[in-house]
Amino acid sequence: MEPLVARSSSYDVFISFRGEDTRNTFVGHLYRALKDRGIHAFVDSKDLWKGEDIEPVLLRAIKGSKLSIAVFSERYAESNWCLRELSQMLECHRTNGQIIFPVFFNIKPSDVKNQIGCFEISPQRHGKEAPQTLQRWKDTLRAIGDKSGWVFDNGDQSELVSLVVQRVWIRLNMVPPIGVKHPVALESRKDSVLSLLSKTNSSDVHFLGICGMGGLGKTTIATAVYNCIFEYFSKSCFLENIREQASQPNGLVCLQEKLLYSIFREKTEICSSREGSRLIKERLHKIDTLLILDDVENRNQLDALAGDLNWFGHGSKIIITTRDRNVLSGVAESNRKLYEPEELNKEESLRLFSSYAFSTDQPPDDYMQLSVDIVDTTGGLPLALEVLGSELSMKKDKEVWKSMHRILKQIPHNDVYGKLKISYDNLQDDIEKAMFLDAACFFIGWEKETVISIWEACGFEARYRIQVLERKSLLKITGSNELWIHDQIRDMGMRIAYNRRPMEPDKYTRLWSRNVIMKVLNGCKGNEMVEGLLLNFRSNDNTCLNTRVFEKMPKLRLLQVDGATLEGSFQCLPSGLRWLRWSYCPLKKLPANFYHDELVMLDLTFGKFRQTWNNWFETKVFQQLKVLKLSYCLNMSESPNFSKFPCLERLYLDNCTKLVNLHKSIGQLHHLIYLNLEGCYSLKKLPNSICRLSSLQKLILTNCISLKELPRSIGDLKESLVELSLDYSNIGLYPSVGLFNKLEVFDLPHFPAQVLDLPWLLENMKSLSYIDFSRFSNKVLQHCIPKIPSSFELRDFWEGNLCQSILVHMQNNMKMLELLCLENFRVKSEQFRGFVEKSSSEFRELCKVHPSRMVKIHSWLSGLTHSQGIYLPGNCEVWRQSCEYLIHGNKNRSTLLIQVTYPILRRRLEEDVNILTENVLPVGRGHHDPTADDEYGHECEIRCTVTELSLFVIKDQGPKLETFHNQSITAAPEQEEENTNKMGGHREKVERVDHI
Repeated sequence: MEPLVARSSSYDVFISFRGEDTRNTFVGHLYRALKDRGIHAFVDSKDLWKGEDIEPVLLRAIKGSKLSIAVFSERYAESNWCLRELSQMLECHRTNGQIIFPVFFNIKPSDVKNQIGCFEISPQRHGKEAPQTLQRWKDTLRAIGDKSGWVFDNGDQSELVSLVVQRVWIRLNMVPPIGVKHPVALESRKDSVLSLLSKTNSSDVHFLGICGMGGLGKTTIATAVYNCIFEYFSKSCFLENIREQASQPNGLVCLQEKLLYSIFREKTEICSSREGSRLIKERLHKIDTLLILDDVENRNQLDALAGDLNWFGHGSKIIITTRDRNVLSGVAESNRKLYEPEELNKEESLRLFSSYAFSTDQPPDDYMQLSVDIVDTTGGLPLALEVLGSELSMKKDKEVWKSMHRILKQIPHNDVYGKLKISYDNLQDDIEKAMFLDAACFFIGWEKETVISIWEACGFEARYRIQVLERKSLLKITGSNELWIHDQIRDMGMRIAYNRRPMEPDKYTRLWSRNVIMKVLNGCKGNEMVEGLLLNFRSNDNTCLNTRVFEKMPKLRLLQVDGATLEGSFQCLPSGLRWLRWSYCPLKKLPANFYHDELVMLDLTFGKFRQTWNNWFETKVFQQLKVLKLSYCLNMSESPNFSKFPCLERLYLDNCTKLVNLHKSIGQLHHLIYLNLEGCYSLKKLPNSICRLSSLQKLILTNCISLKELPRSIGDLKESLVELSLDYSNIGLYPSVGLFNKLEVFDLPHFPAQVLDLPWLLENMKSLSYIDFSRFSNKVLQHCIPKIPSSFELRDFWEGNLCQSILVHMQNNMKMLELLCLENFRVKSEQFRGFVEKSSSEFRELCKVHPSRMVKIHSWLSGLTHSQGIYLPGNCEVWRQSCEYLIHGNKNRSTLLIQVTYPILRRRLEEDVNILTENVLPVGRGHHDPTADDEYGHECEIRCTVTELSLFVIKDQGPKLETFHNQSITAAPEQEEENTNKMGGHREKVERVDHI
């Protein structure tokens, strides 16, 4: 029977037993039950005992098994073969962690452990064996007899079989957390995934992706989740290293065979990946399955192993670890969830590093600062912390640690670099790789749109490709819309830019270090590899560069020389240059020969020049220039002649405070879509030619305080203009403004002279989706709101002082209203009834109110007499909510200043507080509220002690005012200056306070 063993060199379970006692009873039942569960078990047979080479066969079977079961019975110890098997099982347990389950069948565990009774080992019973062998058997029985197992004493064998099989199945399916010696912060991350899974419908098939950069511990998290929940599924499988295995010949087919074998314990030969997909679906579509697919690289791999929801039975969960979120894009959104683990925080990072470096939670005191410095270079990446901690654990020389720290500040560790570089190597093409290296070396912290415009200037399809980089976890876009890259990913990118030659800067593909750049430029060697050079000179450096130094950089695309003086012919700049930033240009006049045929984006912000390109060469133009930035050129009084920018699309002249005139040639910019003149305080007139900008979409004239009017023919832009910003300007609104039927965003002037024409102007703006009414009175709003088109999708309705009639018009006219911002409103909640057919909670979602404005408390100004007081606006419902804070948390405060609007509440407060104490002094009456017609009455201010307020709140049940929109605020914006407190000779401006 040796061929039987050879045919399968590994087993799930090896069963050691005495055949005469249990072969045809317990062991026979156990073997069949294991087989029915799909567990491959080895049991010897009578035929196997024939032949002299039985011992190596049995020992090989034991070594090839994942788990062993020792069935101790009355005559077990009489068999030398059984004792040899048992010794080999213990050796495998000690050397490779093989699990041993003892079953004490009608015998006592203490007999086995102590070798007494029928388990006595002696020369009399085993006389032919050497003393060393007998001692080894005694030690083996003692060790295994001491293990936890099952004790059977003439009970129900079928119940014992079920218990053993279930326990074996659980242990066989557990995935060991390979390499995780110190699972720092693992529990919280595992719980986060389990929480996501718990929010899914238990009967639906769901995919969950654990996504993130390499080395973040995704596989470790998936392993912990798997071991926690796999026993609740009928079938389960953990398929690891999919990316690596799929790259091998016939890799996907091999993975499909592994998946099926892992679940059904039967070998399946598959001819093609299509056949494998069919078999997986065919065999699993009715079974609730837990499937972990580790390190999936692309959609093809997922499609081959878990191609669709209908491949799996109800309740199945498929968990995927990947660096690319796009892997799950083919799964319906309702059936997929994503979890992106964060890096370890500083405390967790130090603990993990210390666990590997010192085998303790914290470094010794004399290594604490060195450890903190090294941990800071890792960015909380578990892989880096493990690698560095393990390596430094053998090096207790502080000078070695300091040297390592200096190295890590420049380049990542080799092992970390290799792991992270996989994501870079898997990028689709050279353009994606170039964009990643640009971002890592230059653009961290830059605004996303700025970087996209730079890449577009280089001819890259940046909007799509930046999403690719983000999906592959190589960069992130922050909440403030800036590029962010993990420190270790950044260092990996910089090392690639070094071309692995840190000592040869003339071989770098990107230059960003001042010392390295000056070494390259001063060495006059050039750099034929460099694609980008970004350098910021200090204003007092007086650094002068000759343009000839760039001639030897033929691949240069990006050049930044902020603050430097450039001399020589600008034709020396490489023809491949697409983006040039020369901020803080120290020249007082731009030279006439400053042009470049291929430049796409030119940034001269904060330039000190007074004039620009006044003496053009007739034939010299910026043929390809699309973006020109002259922002904050504070000395520039005249704009350039635009005739030499035939392809210009975006023009920035914002905050050029001395700019008086805009050259009439601007009308020749037929491709211009964006014009920013914000903050041009001295600009008094726009040329009529601006009305010929047939492509103009966005015109910004905010804070142009000297500009009184728009050209009369501004309506000629009606087919192109989508955004017009006149905020904080005194520009008059002429009828032609009403022709802008494509206008979507309209920022009105601060105090438009033709305010009564506004309703008529709005009536024709069919595409309008945003407008700011915050500075207009109810009278104006009553005329404007009815004229707004019914399709108006109002996104922000800021700070209106709303009256009932306005709300009625809003209800009737704004059927597409999505968001209503009522930060400073005075209106009863009853007036919103019928406004939307929704509950209060749903209406809350419609109204945008900042959470901090629910209750607002202001400290008194330090100069006031009662410096320990606080100012509280609102009504008794608001006070009741904050009573604990006011009364119990602020006992040190002596007085309160309370502002009240509701007339009923005001009277009750005055009466009750006066009854409670004679020391209450009314400190003034607020001015008449402009919404008094809405029965809001007058505001008043009352000063009282904390104790008095406590008594009032306890006593008062309050009028039954609705609490959702029952807020009161101070006077309207136009009355703020008048609404002051006069106390002790000081004036305190009462802030507007917003509540919901």
